[in-house]
Amino acid sequence: MTPGINAKELLNAMQEISSSKGISQDVIVEAIQEALKKAYFKYSGDDTDSIIRVDFDTQTGDIKMFKLKNVVEEIQDDVFETDPEEAKEQTGQDYKVGDVMEIPIDMSAFQRAAAIQAKNVFKQKLREAEKQIIFDQYNDKIHDIIIGVIEKVEPTHCLIKLNNTYAYLSKSNCLPNESLIPGRQIKVYIEDVDRKAQGAQIVVSRTAPGFVKRLMEQEINEIYEGIVEIKAISRIAGLRTKVAVYSKDINVDPSGACIGPKGSRIQRVISQIGGERIDVVNYSDNPVLFIADALKPANVIGVKLNEGEKTCVAIVPEDQYSLAIGKEAQNVNLAVKLTGWKIDIKTEADAEELNIDYQLVEDVKIMEDAKRRAPKIMVKVPVEEEQKEIPLAVQEESVMTKQK
Repeated sequence: MTPGINAKELLNAMQEISSSKGISQDVIVEAIQEALKKAYFKYSGDDTDSIIRVDFDTQTGDIKMFKLKNVVEEIQDDVFETDPEEAKEQTGQDYKVGDVMEIPIDMSAFQRAAAIQAKNVFKQKLREAEKQIIFDQYNDKIHDIIIGVIEKVEPTHCLIKLNNTYAYLSKSNCLPNESLIPGRQIKVYIEDVDRKAQGAQIVVSRTAPGFVKRLMEQEINEIYEGIVEIKAISRIAGLRTKVAVYSKDINVDPSGACIGPKGSRIQRVISQIGGERIDVVNYSDNPVLFIADALKPANVIGVKLNEGEKTCVAIVPEDQYSLAIGKEAQNVNLAVKLTGWKIDIKTEADAEELNIDYQLVEDVKIMEDAKRRAPKIMVKVPVEEEQKEIPLAVQEESVMTKQK
């Protein structure tokens, strides 16, 4: 046994580490083997390309080390190869070409410093194994919410205690003016799991748009069950969030389902983010309707689109202009992020003066509602030599377009 390493103590340490850290004994044995190899190369002066095998008996704690060489007819590389004659000289045993010669390594020649080196490498390997376990456990939970306990609050961050590790919550990822008190439970959103981090590997947030999305999934049954889908979300953490929702069921009002009677459903989410305002709007594939809804609570009467540049002008009554812009331009900026369109706000008077030709929101809404509710009656029309099925509603729209 290597001086400075007690077999019984090593076995006890292995069992304790395996049970407390959740690291398998195979990983621990591999770490011990790697540690001893590195210590051997450092203090023996042997070529680091040499093949070394470490045998570790998990029942007794006994360790044996061997240097391996392939037995060949003609030696090309004496680091890896030997011939039968040389092999017999070194071991006193007969070898034939194709065998592997095992040269026992005298571990008593190791200095105590080598044992310390082995222990240090072993500790490093265990840390790496622990990090891998944490990574494997939490990597699949990225973009999910977890509940932890506030362990320590620092000026720049706080540590959140999870079951077997810590999560890092920076001050920039905390809600403005929220009180973080050690010992209290807290919901956080996993943004990343960093396998190479020196400290806490799990990076969490309470300001990410995804945090609000996950809270809504938890608190609103229609979203959890898939009846209502969150299509887009934009957020100014601590101040305001806009969420665009959609349902394939034409009988479901998606925004109404999320808000609930007297705002009861959305209030359950708001209460968990420090009273931050949440605007729930209806998503539409039609950009005119989506942009108009995204600017709520302002009443948008018309929209002019420039689809090539993905810019638009939203037309509002005079008394709705400030509401459409919002305090510190929050409303329009969130609408831009939500829709992906650059939005310019103009009043009706501005539109008339600038001769802006725009689509009326109400007209577009009537047309889209009719298309959505139209029965999909399939009829066959000849297309060259094959028959293709086309919805009747699409045919009618095509005829109307031609008549214009």
